[in-house]
Amino acid sequence: MTKERPMDDDLSELIERKLDELEAVQPSDGDYLDRQTRREALETIAELGNSPEERVERVAQANLGALFQASMF
Repeated sequence: MTKERPMDDDLSELIERKLDELEAVQPSDGDYLDRQTRREALETIAELGNSPEERVERVAQANLGALFQASMF
């Protein structure tokens, strides 16, 4: 993730809520992505959006499969 543009507060809060939601579905222990890796993947997914609304939508729709893919970049 590039650090040129900081995440806005609303998106950061959404990412934290999404992390909690994903943790409830699949805990981040064992062979699964840890919370920090998941956060970085969600930030990467958000950066793919062209507008603030699109970034929010991408994070809201992200699932563990998308996080695994995004964590490779």
